[in-house]
Amino acid sequence: MSLVVAAIVEGHAEVQSVPVLLRRIFARLGSSSVQIARPFRVKRNRVVKEGELERAIRQTIRDRGRVAGIMVLIDSDDDCPAELGLQLLERAKKTTQMPVSVVLANREIESWFLGSKESLRGINGMLPRRRAFDS
Repeated sequence: MSLVVAAIVEGHAEVQSVPVLLRRIFARLGSSSVQIARPFRVKRNRVVKEGELERAIRQTIRDRGRVAGIMVLIDSDDDCPAELGLQLLERAKKTTQMPVSVVLANREIESWFLGSKESLRGINGMLPRRRAFDS
């Protein structure tokens, strides 16, 4: 039986992109038995409020079924990622006994995809690298 990992994300773009990202990571690690559940979306300004992350975790576990671990992935915006990440992780661990990770992008998650565009060339519709003499 495969493990199911669920993500809590903040935006519509992440709902689409995070499962692809996680599948690529697990494939690279040789973990083919991991399934990625549809991410649970909650706005960033809500998830940082006391009680909202906890609610999102409980609802993710309830709605996604067979979840074995949760990843919370949000932008840090103007907050220090190290401080906010630790606060969110402590709150998450008080909410569930299952493994939880909190990942914060310093500013925007989309910058990760821009920074990794070369590794994405030719995948999922991204154009392959054009040679200098192509027109």
